[in-house]
Amino acid sequence: MPKKKIPLRKCVVSNEMKPKKEMIRVVKNKEDHVDIDHSGRMPGRGAYVSIEPEIVQTAWDQRVLDRVLGTKLDDAFYQSLLDYVKHQKARMSL
Repeated sequence: MPKKKIPLRKCVVSNEMKPKKEMIRVVKNKEDHVDIDHSGRMPGRGAYVSIEPEIVQTAWDQRVLDRVLGTKLDDAFYQSLLDYVKHQKARMSL
């Protein structure tokens, strides 16, 4: 039986290819509203970020998601993303 293919995605911060399960998708919809895509299936322009607090911090410091999604994100969004990543990272290590 052939091995199941693992979907890979590229992190917009580190440019690393990783399995989709190890990434978080941030999505911008038609109304220019940016949200964390918990399901990975929301409609709109998506950008993937690794589930690593350091990488999210780098994205925040360098405003990577602002550039990639072509919009201005506030610090509250980056803070909620960082909190979510820390939570997911903790869950993965259980």
